[in-house]
Amino acid sequence: MVEGFVACHAGAMNTVALAKRPAIDERSQVRRALGTDIPKLAAVLARAFDADPFINWCVLQDSRRAERFTVTFDLILRRISKDLNETFTTTSLDGCAIWKRPSEHALRFGEQLSLLPAFARVMGWPALPRFSRFLECAQRLHERLAPLPHYYLFMLGVDPAAQRRGIGSQLLEPVLARCDEEQKVAYLETARAENVPYYARHGFQVAHVLDEVRFPKLWLMLRLPNAPRERVAQDSLAGHHRVVASCR
Repeated sequence: MVEGFVACHAGAMNTVALAKRPAIDERSQVRRALGTDIPKLAAVLARAFDADPFINWCVLQDSRRAERFTVTFDLILRRISKDLNETFTTTSLDGCAIWKRPSEHALRFGEQLSLLPAFARVMGWPALPRFSRFLECAQRLHERLAPLPHYYLFMLGVDPAAQRRGIGSQLLEPVLARCDEEQKVAYLETARAENVPYYARHGFQVAHVLDEVRFPKLWLMLRLPNAPRERVAQDSLAGHHRVVASCR
């Protein structure tokens, strides 16, 4: 959840035990998101991320905060999701998972420039320099932790009224299954400590914690494909000892 807003030992990651997943909500079926879904999904994500420390650090906290939240997620869906090419929702539009395909996680410099006015609308022009520094730091860590082609979970959100029904697990499933099939690593960032055990149940492990006074705290997590894991662990995490505890 870093691009565009956006060291575990390999042996330990190989032995992670998956906890029992919540019961799946049979009423909602996962499908790819459509352009016509964007207004509803932006509102759903705004509610889902209302208390998220990172989004609140980004969004200007004034009388228009609620509006800015919705604009933020509308911007992500329309201009940062790569035309929704790996964005999933449900038939009832009560959640959304935005993934980035291998080699698509970083925004090109020209894309970043074109997005500056939109970013300024949600965070204010004075906040752009600190946001730019954060992006540079997060991108550096991302590339060190996941140097090979991988799938990037940019964002996962479920409407608070529909949470604890297994919808998040449903939304993760299509790309996690593809990661296993293609033997690709999955990568994500989360700004909430309570999300760490949730993602651990899906095979993710904390690879690094970004904990600097100037930025929101982030847990950076990796998931190795289910089988065979040994070679992927060696290749994907090669050089993880080079990751430092600071972006300086």
